[in-house]
Amino acid sequence: MDRRFLLFAFVAMMVFLLTGCMNHGEVVYDDPVKPGQPESTEKDFNKFDFSTVSPSVTVTVNYNLPTKAGVYFELYDQDPTVDIADGASFTMKEGVEPLYAGMTDANGHFSQEMALPAYVKTLYAFSPSFFAPKVISGSLNGNAVTCSFDYQDYVNASRVKVRSVMETANEHDTKMLIGTGNNYPDAPWKNWLVTYDKKKGGHVTNLYTGTELKVENSTELYTAHQAVINVNKKCPEEYRSSADFYIKEDSEVALTFLGGYTCWNSSLGYYYYKDGEKPSDLVGNVVLVFPNTQVGAIKQNAWNSYPQAGINEGDCVQLKYYPNIASGSQEGATTVFPAGYRIGLVLATNAWTNRVATTFGKHDKRYRSATSSGLSVDNGGNAYTTPRTAAYRYGNYVMVSFEDHIDDQNFSDVVVTLKSNPVKAIEVPEIPGGDIITEVKSLRGVYCFEDLWPEKGDYDMNDVLTKVTYAKSIDQNNKIYSESHIFQSFENFATKNNGLAVRVSGLATEDQLKLYRRKSGETEYKEIDINYVPDEKVVYITSDVKQYKNAEYKLTVFHRGTVSKEKISVIPFLYRQDPDGQWEVHMPKDKPTKKINTKLFGKGDDATNVSTGVYFVRDGNYPFAIFLAGATEADLKGLLDRANEGKPIDELYPNYAKWATSGGKDGIDWYK
Repeated sequence: MDRRFLLFAFVAMMVFLLTGCMNHGEVVYDDPVKPGQPESTEKDFNKFDFSTVSPSVTVTVNYNLPTKAGVYFELYDQDPTVDIADGASFTMKEGVEPLYAGMTDANGHFSQEMALPAYVKTLYAFSPSFFAPKVISGSLNGNAVTCSFDYQDYVNASRVKVRSVMETANEHDTKMLIGTGNNYPDAPWKNWLVTYDKKKGGHVTNLYTGTELKVENSTELYTAHQAVINVNKKCPEEYRSSADFYIKEDSEVALTFLGGYTCWNSSLGYYYYKDGEKPSDLVGNVVLVFPNTQVGAIKQNAWNSYPQAGINEGDCVQLKYYPNIASGSQEGATTVFPAGYRIGLVLATNAWTNRVATTFGKHDKRYRSATSSGLSVDNGGNAYTTPRTAAYRYGNYVMVSFEDHIDDQNFSDVVVTLKSNPVKAIEVPEIPGGDIITEVKSLRGVYCFEDLWPEKGDYDMNDVLTKVTYAKSIDQNNKIYSESHIFQSFENFATKNNGLAVRVSGLATEDQLKLYRRKSGETEYKEIDINYVPDEKVVYITSDVKQYKNAEYKLTVFHRGTVSKEKISVIPFLYRQDPDGQWEVHMPKDKPTKKINTKLFGKGDDATNVSTGVYFVRDGNYPFAIFLAGATEADLKGLLDRANEGKPIDELYPNYAKWATSGGKDGIDWYK
């Protein structure tokens, strides 16, 4: 053996030790091949590792907002939103999944080093939080990308009109449209409680200025709201309710406006009744609180209603009880509500009469969202059969969120809080206790395998395909309680019974591992026995991927306490039982387990070199396995089509050859 080869072998070994498995997860384990075991024949192999990942990118997300609270956000490789036709709201694009999900700190800042798909040039940070911009973006600059929004810069921009409420020549007011079908008489609100500027947005001029009923820490409330309501974009069913608020002891009550996420200039009022005597309609019963709940803070869409803003975050009004309201008299009004009564709230969409012409017209909206069952109606006056409000208690506060005209189901169009004195005088159903823990998911990508190793295959890369989704259970402070990896299997056309296993890294000794399965057509995961080999950090997921077609397997790590950053990563591999040991196929250059049948090294197309620690490689531009970072089902269309069985991957993806021959420099988005 000449010196040039020894030098090359030494360099190759060092490159492997330094780079390892960064292309799809950091894993540290002993070399399974021991002295005296057979070594492979030395062969040329493609030095390209076929990685589709940029392993070390510093991602920064900054929200410089007037509202100081952690912001939930998701990172995408494209703008994930689509405006609804009338421009009043938006929906999420189908098939687009986040690459990361998490929270900023209380100052709106997040920075973390992470692996991103190599094709990503621009990141889009989407937030469903009502007090943050919908989407902000940033372009990759070297190994860093920053998505930033500065509220003051936004306000100062000459092209943006924010809070520039101009006084109008005529007075404007509010009305609540009622009735059913085409019968919509105006039902005037009881304008007994508040005074407001009728020429300038309807701003309330006699706000509550006391201390007993004021919000003490709005940061906690904003953080709690998005943890409960917005993390999954649709309000969870357990917090939706059609229930008014029961007063169990004499108490004072104030209502504070927290914010909103809507283009409509809606009005908010309250009503009350003795428990068991819920009104059949709201005619003459509603007392006006806020004439115009358009906050005009951050413009999310092509909305023209912002200059008509009529409220500020934190505006607070103390409610009154009028014992003679039925007779139309204010006599005996008091700030104390008697025990045994219920308070209801109602939001009338676009009820402020200074409506503006927009791309979707200038017209009344008859939608009404009430906390009472049966009193919410659509634009045709038909009663909703499902709740249009969400309510829950957080500490000393009752949080209430409204869904107005558009059915985006985020229940964040108007968000308010009630505080009583005594603080627990109001009973609210569905009260969450302790930390609010929510599972959020992000896409890792798809692993594609050839199952004829070490022999030459057809390199259609579809013998086994598994999509990996990462999930973590977090609280409102972004602390992680558990981490999961979900493995989605697909229909495949392989004749062999391949098993799926994963090597896990990041485990702590006190962590607990559990494995779950959800068969095709099932809605819930069921725990199954786990086969875990501790010394190699290997979990055998299933011995036959074809046994349950299209099943999902969920491997969960439960941390003792919490962790502040994602700790757990996995690398899948295939295995089968072999008379001389275990047959396996891993990602290029990854090491096998100690069970591997070492006699297979160097056979057929395999160019494994045990002496340099390089495994599962071959000459040419086809690997035995490949990881497609950020790939979705839509990207697998060609691989999943039975008509393409046996066709090598470069026939299905025209830019694959350019990518492979350039060592990953060109055509990096070949599978997108």
